[in-house]
Amino acid sequence: MRLFDCTNNQVTISEEAYLLLPFKVVWDRDKTKSKEKALAEMGYIYFMEDFKSDFSDITDEDSREAEIIENLSLPKSWKEDEVVRKAREFYSKRSEEILPLLLLRDAKSVIDKMRAFYREVDFLATDKNGKSKHDIDKVARTIERSAGILENLTKLENMVKKEIQSKKDKVGSRTKSLFEDGLESATN
Repeated sequence: MRLFDCTNNQVTISEEAYLLLPFKVVWDRDKTKSKEKALAEMGYIYFMEDFKSDFSDITDEDSREAEIIENLSLPKSWKEDEVVRKAREFYSKRSEEILPLLLLRDAKSVIDKMRAFYREVDFLATDKNGKSKHDIDKVARTIERSAGILENLTKLENMVKKEIQSKKDKVGSRTKSLFEDGLESATN
């Protein structure tokens, strides 16, 4: 199910999303004609939960939330309420069936912790016996492996994209045949 998409720096909401209760509640409670708040809250949901979001690499949820709120047309005082939280949970559950996506999120979290470790490494720091707390050779070997780690992360992201595409290609409970799309357009 493709509920949201982001193209040309604009979040597009599918017609199906407006029919689903969690998103319908977000939409309907904004009584303004422009629906500016509802659109911003839908954008917040997308940016917080979708792996293709420009903010998905921020693994700390509080930091991601602060960054998103700052960049959307939401007031700085805006806080996620129960309605938005339920819509986020609903959106998140749509992707939980995709194992590579779960693994991708966990891998990004581990890489973020590695980055934090690198920032904290102080080769001049010593323990109570005067020995260096960090082994320069071990840290250097880990850094050498970073390119391979990033390469594997890219492969995992591609697996997620393929898995999502295969789910999109399913119609109801059946899978489209190889040339079904071409036949449909040729007969119309």
